[in-house]
Amino acid sequence: MEREAPGETYIISGKPRDAVDVLECAEEITGVSVPRVVSPKVFAGLASIMGITERIVPLPEGFEAEALRFFTDVRWPVDNSKASEELGITHRPLEEGLRDYLEWELAQLDMRGDAKGEPREVAP
Repeated sequence: MEREAPGETYIISGKPRDAVDVLECAEEITGVSVPRVVSPKVFAGLASIMGITERIVPLPEGFEAEALRFFTDVRWPVDNSKASEELGITHRPLEEGLRDYLEWELAQLDMRGDAKGEPREVAP
């Protein structure tokens, strides 16, 4: 935010991944089983409905059309070269960033264990 002119936009993500990829990676890291898979077509339909609904009433976080589209089979192309070239950003692999995030999240929930698949217990 300090390096470039106001109004510039940068894609700071790595390569496109679908929800199943991300959830399977999270399962490997935490040992928590992936939720039962629902057809991407269900989420595409829900995203369409919620896109109309959110124009009328505010929706709870996570139920917005954009959030539901993440679970469809659409892959969003990304080109992070501008951020890499102009800002010098090095993009980490999903596995590395997700591991850091999930370890932080588990600490916030006061869950025990490590990120190597060892069992965790919820604190009393």
